[in-house]
Amino acid sequence: MLFAKLTGMHSRCLFVLACILAYVIPGFCQSSPEFAPNPFVVAGLELGQKLTYNDFVKKFGKPDKYSKSYLDETEIYYQERYEISNSWFECNEEIFTQFGIGDAKYSVYSNYIEGGIRVGDKLSKYDNCVLGKPEFYRKEDDGSDTYRFPWKTDDSLFLRVNDGVIVYIKFFSPM
Repeated sequence: MLFAKLTGMHSRCLFVLACILAYVIPGFCQSSPEFAPNPFVVAGLELGQKLTYNDFVKKFGKPDKYSKSYLDETEIYYQERYEISNSWFECNEEIFTQFGIGDAKYSVYSNYIEGGIRVGDKLSKYDNCVLGKPEFYRKEDDGSDTYRFPWKTDDSLFLRVNDGVIVYIKFFSPM
């Protein structure tokens, strides 16, 4: 009898815990960039989305420069690079994976920061943002400084800064 009561109570506790987790975890993932499944939005594109040449032209117009290179001799795996003005976007097999932004026309992370991060913004603007304060990464040969946000992943959003102003934004993923 006591075992039956404990088993019933155990089942109810597990059910309540499962309901709580089902409600809390999705909200946590959406509000925390560190654990979000795809937190990067740049120029209205999400990293990881499919991006064909035609999709790119439809969104931005014809690129100033386009290149397609095969990553091995089988000519199955390939990488594409689209360049517009001082910015570039890269895809691996039509999947948007990396970018470099060199002008204020495009914003980065607009899904977490109103207006997004832009070239021309003061770095100090992001000292208290949802992403955490940018951390110094290294001094560049040209005298500028590179900062990155303190995520616990291998992916990195780098901000090149001159005199406290963001002059270049780059996302690199080792994938």
